[in-house]
Amino acid sequence: MVAVSLESSYSLTTYSGRQLSLDHCAADEIFVEDIAAALSKVCRFGAQTRVFYSVAQHAVLVRDIVVEDLDRPDLALYGLHHDSHEAFAGDIPSPLKAKLNEESDGAYDRLCDRLDLAISEAFGFSIPPDDDSDDRAVVKRADRIALLLEARLLLHDEGAGVQRQLEDHGIALEDLSSSRHVGAPLQPPDAEARFLAAHASASGASTPA
Repeated sequence: MVAVSLESSYSLTTYSGRQLSLDHCAADEIFVEDIAAALSKVCRFGAQTRVFYSVAQHAVLVRDIVVEDLDRPDLALYGLHHDSHEAFAGDIPSPLKAKLNEESDGAYDRLCDRLDLAISEAFGFSIPPDDDSDDRAVVKRADRIALLLEARLLLHDEGAGVQRQLEDHGIALEDLSSSRHVGAPLQPPDAEARFLAAHASASGASTPA
C-alpha cells in the first residue's frame, strides 16, 4: 500500500497512488509509470484536434527525430522527457501559456522548470542550463519538426496557424523539413506502452511491469 503524505498543501495524487509535491518536486517522487499513464491521456494542442493524439505519442516522435534524424542518441532521454512536466502540469496551448505567465510573472514556467529538474534527476539525464546550448537546440528543433508534422495532420487549418507562428518568430520552415511521418494516432494504452518502451530503450532499464 502506498503511503500518502499530506506535508504539502499543493500536492497531486499520481496514477500509482503516490503523492507529488508541487512545492518541492523532488526526484524521489517521480516515476516513469506515472508520467507514461498521464501523458497517454493528455491530448495535444489543448484537445483542439480532429482526432485524439496524446502527448505521450508526441514525446516518442520527438525522441525518434532526435535519435534517428538528428543523430543524437545521447539526447534520447532528454528528447523523450522534454514535455514530461505536462504529466503533472497539463498541456497548455502556447497562447494560453504566454497569457498565464504574463499575468502570474512566469509562475507556470517556474513550476515546469522545477518539474523538469526533478524528472531529469530521477532518470539520470542533464538539461542544459543555457537556453542557447547546442543540446537544447537539437531537442527544440526536433520538437518543432514534430509540431509541424502533427499540426498538418491534426488541426483543421492543416498547420497554417503553426506555420505563421514559427515564421513570426524568425524560424525558417525549410530548415525544419522532414520526410518522417507521424503515424496513426494511438489510443492511450498503446501510447503508454510505446512511451515506456522508448524510456526503457533510452535508459537501458527494463520496462516497468
